[in-house]
Amino acid sequence: MAQGGIKSISGIAGIDRALSKLEKKINKRVMKKAMRKTVAEYRKAVRKLTPKRTGILRKSVTTDVKIMKKVFIKGRMYFGRKAGKNGWHAHLVEHGTGDRIVNDKWGLKKRGYRQRARKMNVGSMKAQHMADTGFDKTTPKAKRIFQRALLKELKKIRSVN
Repeated sequence: MAQGGIKSISGIAGIDRALSKLEKKINKRVMKKAMRKTVAEYRKAVRKLTPKRTGILRKSVTTDVKIMKKVFIKGRMYFGRKAGKNGWHAHLVEHGTGDRIVNDKWGLKKRGYRQRARKMNVGSMKAQHMADTGFDKTTPKAKRIFQRALLKELKKIRSVN
């Protein structure tokens, strides 16, 4: 048997039993740490799959963990839109675009030039599916990481007490 009476945690029932023995503050802290490690794994996978042209989209992959309504813990991964992390075009790269047709491609009409073609096709972009693929690849591994992180944190707490 391991330290503190915890041999292993298997399944949701085992996690619930181990966490119910802890105080609420410690419980939240333990869950947050485990969730951070899990969400970080998703972030790494999505960053690897994100195309690197300038690197801005890769750098904009961001994660955070929040406690909602004092009970629910939410971990999320998103493309940031703050200064220096301009991921505003992530949805276009993820899902692709259709044919884009513009009336005045280079602004020639505004400057007084005549144009033969009324509308110009500037092309389309194929979908990259970096987030969808990253989530699908990482989900089985993320479950194991979450359980291991929880077990590690619970063992730390049990060894101190």
